[in-house]
Amino acid sequence: MVVSVQKVWLCFCLLVLTACSGIKILEADKPSSSLAQMNYYAWAAEPVTSDSLMARFDQLVKRAVDAELSARGYQRVEADKAEFLVDYRFSEIETQTATATMDGSYDGWTRDQAGSRFVGWSNDPGMSEYPMGVLNLAFLSADKKQGLWEIYAGKMLDEKRDVANMQANVDRVVKKLFTNFKPRAAD
Repeated sequence: MVVSVQKVWLCFCLLVLTACSGIKILEADKPSSSLAQMNYYAWAAEPVTSDSLMARFDQLVKRAVDAELSARGYQRVEADKAEFLVDYRFSEIETQTATATMDGSYDGWTRDQAGSRFVGWSNDPGMSEYPMGVLNLAFLSADKKQGLWEIYAGKMLDEKRDVANMQANVDRVVKKLFTNFKPRAAD
């Protein structure tokens, strides 16, 4: 059975933004001071897809980022008029391990930190593997394509969630990414 790359990517995108509690943020660089003097931005690239769900997901991410930037005084323009470009990517760290939270007592069915169920008593820490999703947001200067700001949000993927909460989850992740992003200087 052959699974298209688009469908795998869509599934990953939907899963990465579900249940956003416990989002870990890592700033690769602090926002460049030159961002404070810039006013106009554009998206670096448009997705090439015929899948309507992937297109919808892309639209939700861009709408959330646009709202955050607009609230900070930036304006979206055509690429040829932009001072900086915004781009995002998703990736997945295949597996991470988490130690089980066991205190040496028997309490029937228990869940470890990754949510895997186990039963029984043990003094040995249990280990679980789970997928970790990562959203990368990058700002680049439009003329030199040099990095102005890069930030990552990482979250354990929850495969049991559905698509119904996609908008709220996208908004939550993007809002968390922009927590330490300062507004541009006033004109």
